[in-house]
Amino acid sequence: MSKAPKGAMAAILGSTEKEIREILEKHALTAIDIANFNAPSQTILSGLEQDINKAQYCFENGRFENGPFKFIPLNTSGAFHSRYMAPAQLEFEQYLKEFTFSDLNIPVISNVHAQPYRRDDILLNLAKQITHAVRWSESMQYLLNQGDMAFEELGPGNVLTKLISVIKEQAVPLNTTKPAVTLEERPVQNSATTVANNREHEIAALNKRINDWNQIYPIGTKVTVKGYDGVMTSQSKAVILFGHRAAIYLEGYNGYFALDEVTPA
Repeated sequence: MSKAPKGAMAAILGSTEKEIREILEKHALTAIDIANFNAPSQTILSGLEQDINKAQYCFENGRFENGPFKFIPLNTSGAFHSRYMAPAQLEFEQYLKEFTFSDLNIPVISNVHAQPYRRDDILLNLAKQITHAVRWSESMQYLLNQGDMAFEELGPGNVLTKLISVIKEQAVPLNTTKPAVTLEERPVQNSATTVANNREHEIAALNKRINDWNQIYPIGTKVTVKGYDGVMTSQSKAVILFGHRAAIYLEGYNGYFALDEVTPA
């Protein structure tokens, strides 16, 4: 990314995607890309520094039916999530080819198309994130369409939590009548009861696996780990990590290892 031309980004508040694209086209600013769809009325632009500066004047001083709009330059020196990141995308795509991706166990919504990742497009979509817009608003609408959905923000602050409230207020129904698709390409059950029951079964299975391990293999058990040379020693009992994975702590390493990858020596 450091090889990319000097870029800039800015937030546009109070305008729709349609209005923004019309303004960019009217002022011959089509070299600017939309980098983030944060909410129906909050959009991020990305492009070369001189183009973003010109766009600021157009958005703040133009005569628009619903404007002028609030234009907030962002503190960044790169045109992230835009066409100017193409060299970084190609380089990252080649790097990703060195890895083998396991089968998907937990649905993850892709920034690129606001749908769950599929096994055959993991690499491509991980790379495309670098040059494509982050479709956060659509991703949240997709989840909201699945029925009862609880959102939990990780890390400091509550910016994303506030965005959820904005999206709920401003979003229009998505133009799709197709059912959601699971990792196995089966219709998702919209019933909150079904989801809860499935979750209970998953937790019960995890607890059984952890209890079985802890009863048979005490702390200090010698183990081998997939992808690592030599024999290691367990330093903790097995636990549920992040609510969905059985894991164990090993001596000499600052972090947990998935129990799936650990074998008693």
